Amino acid sequence: MERVESKLSEPRRSVLVPLGALGLALAALSLQGGSSSLRAEMGLSGDLDRDGLLDCHEATLGTSPWIADTDGDGVTDGVEVASQTSPWNPADFPAPGVGHEEVGLFAWGDSGSTVLTLVIATCDGDLEARQVGLELLRPGASSVLPATRLLAAADTHTEEVASGCFVSTVDVRVPELFVRNFGGLAAGATIGPGNGAPLAARATLDLSVRQTPTGKFVLFRRKAHLIPPASLTVPQQPGSGQSIHQPIPASGGSSGGSDLPPSWLAGKVCFQRLETVGVSGNGLTIIKEVVEAYCDGNWNSWCDADCPGTVGQTVEVLDPGALIGG
Repeated sequence: MERVESKLSEPRRSVLVPLGALGLALAALSLQGGSSSLRAEMGLSGDLDRDGLLDCHEATLGTSPWIADTDGDGVTDGVEVASQTSPWNPADFPAPGVGHEEVGLFAWGDSGSTVLTLVIATCDGDLEARQVGLELLRPGASSVLPATRLLAAADTHTEEVASGCFVSTVDVRVPELFVRNFGGLAAGATIGPGNGAPLAARATLDLSVRQTPTGKFVLFRRKAHLIPPASLTVPQQPGSGQSIHQPIPASGGSSGGSDLPPSWLAGKVCFQRLETVGVSGNGLTIIKEVVEAYCDGNWNSWCDADCPGTVGQTVEVLDPGALIGG
């Protein structure tokens, strides 16, 4: 394995893990419309605070690139994202006894690509000893599809954030036009010991595409957790029925919104409360109705002023149980 050195100080442990073996361990299927010519190249940004999240990830998530534990709850940001708790809310942290294999998932834009980032927490940092999966579902499809080629070409970074605790990030690049042409994409990440054993953890993410009145296409991500403390007074867990509908600027992280319509409200995000109203015909997605929506402040993001008008609309989100091994 290749060691990645920091120019600022000596890392406790920072390694680049090849994922070729992981791609072979998955089902021998490739992403429909994917490309085997995608290359894995380490990004220029490092991990200044050694919390397992690269600085480019922190810019997207809104966490501090200089403080390993942004909310001061005793759990590093990387472990919180992997455990699907909030790195901004000190009242929301992994429960005692949380497993040694956790996975979180988020998306961001970078140079014409939509980057799906898996954040994985393990006790030894050895991803090759585990089965890591990424599955994609395009709108209208009848089954999820393992993204074998894209996963095998991913950029991967592993950091020891505490004694016996490692955080790995896996950046999978999907061409932006691919997502736009399909009108959206749902993604699911899984981790487990392999050999037919049950999955240890799973995470889902739903992406949608919208064309603005000015003709611009904007990619949105929907997450059911990771809500900053300014918005909530009690911890929220995945599946709580609350979510954010957040634009992903094509120009990069959450600070680069030059490609968004100027009429959108800066420093806010569309907060929605959802209620389950049914299941899709293929059984892969859950249908939810927006029962409350407003532009919530204290975010490094943007909100469409029409956010309140989404009340009454329905959305489909990927059912975690539909993932392979689920």
